[in-house]
Amino acid sequence: MTKASTRSKARSRLKSSHTEAVSEHTSSPQRSRSARSGYDGETRIIRYIRHFPLLVFSLPGYGICYWILNSVYPEDIAHWLIPNSYLAIQAPFFLSNVFLWSYVFLNTRQGIVMSVLSSLLLFLRLQQVIFEITWIMPVVVVTATLLFLFKNGHTAQSA
Repeated sequence: MTKASTRSKARSRLKSSHTEAVSEHTSSPQRSRSARSGYDGETRIIRYIRHFPLLVFSLPGYGICYWILNSVYPEDIAHWLIPNSYLAIQAPFFLSNVFLWSYVFLNTRQGIVMSVLSSLLLFLRLQQVIFEITWIMPVVVVTATLLFLFKNGHTAQSA
């Protein structure tokens, strides 16, 4: 066997392993959902422990909300920056909910959706909108639908 034929065989082996590595990292319909999401076999408990700082980041915001609710009159914060918006309580509530729900779902997109919906609920409550069961059920259905679409829309885009 000559030296040139040995080199060509070595190159062909390298080429095939390189194409396998490239195809492994590309998004294909045959890849499992766990492989597309970056899940590398770690348990859910380990993922929650690794994302624990998200939960810690939410605590100061909830502390600010608690302080505002207990020590500031509603008339003092009602017209802060935007008239009748209660923005001084809405902003820390929203940011804290983003961190909390992102930790609970281990998914930032679902965390943002849930925090927008909970902030909307707080805003409507501060505007003294009366909550009745006849329209709470459609809100629950819409929320579940949005979460379902965001969850499945993400996997459908990568497939």
